[in-house]
Amino acid sequence: MPHRRHSRGVYAGRRPLSVSLFFLHTARPPYQRRSLIPISSLASKYGLAADQTLEFEVITATPGSAGARLLKASPTENRDLYWALSGGGGGTYAVVYSLTAKAHPDLPIAAANFSFTPGTSQAALIAGIAAYHAWAPSLIDQGATILAFGSAASFSIEPIIAPGLPLATLTEEITALTDKLNALGVGYALPNVQLFPGYWPAAQALMPPVPVGTSLYGGRLIPRSVVLENGQGLVDVLGDITGGGEGVSYATLGVNVNRSVAGEVDNAVLPAWREALLDVVLVV
Repeated sequence: MPHRRHSRGVYAGRRPLSVSLFFLHTARPPYQRRSLIPISSLASKYGLAADQTLEFEVITATPGSAGARLLKASPTENRDLYWALSGGGGGTYAVVYSLTAKAHPDLPIAAANFSFTPGTSQAALIAGIAAYHAWAPSLIDQGATILAFGSAASFSIEPIIAPGLPLATLTEEITALTDKLNALGVGYALPNVQLFPGYWPAAQALMPPVPVGTSLYGGRLIPRSVVLENGQGLVDVLGDITGGGEGVSYATLGVNVNRSVAGEVDNAVLPAWREALLDVVLVV
């Protein structure tokens, strides 16, 4: 069995890598279950994949030239190319030969999922979703990411991934939400709260792959200010969209990748990500 004492994680978008001495394995994409949200469950802890890059070795070709060049791109060498490669789109500027990226400790994962009871009245469902949006930011700001699914008749949270957060803390946070749901008369299945030794077993247990389906997707990044200051308006809009047609649903990823998490990185990531608290994807 490989020695795990020095386990470190390196992740890229939806595909985290775990490196331990002499072995390397790739986790399943966390959000291929029912959405196309291409963000790692570790993003609220460490930032986006583009925030992890330290240096690229790339192969470039000059138009009209028969030759190619092997270049290094980093914050101190070919800075413009490094900036563009870090968040500017894969394969757009050069062929990446190698990448040096940050590695992070493979922390224990506190995780949970639960759902509102089927048959919950429309008024209670809307009130419960609004309570969730008011509750989620404080947990996200503790390094958690939260994937939730909603439709005209249902809402579920599956999963919450909180790297390095004590299980007792996550349990307390979820109890605060369920207390609010109880006061609102919203029925729910008892939350399943678990602790995993690292990201890989959490991904295997909570994010199994499913066959690719045929759906239409579209979405928006929702700024933190909207969630905090106009949460009810957000819930009303989502309700209007899902109530306007059969088979319309949505997925939301609660995530925080602002500068306090990502650090003072200089890259081509869309600036709206730094202000976002929700990535909302509509599914038809």
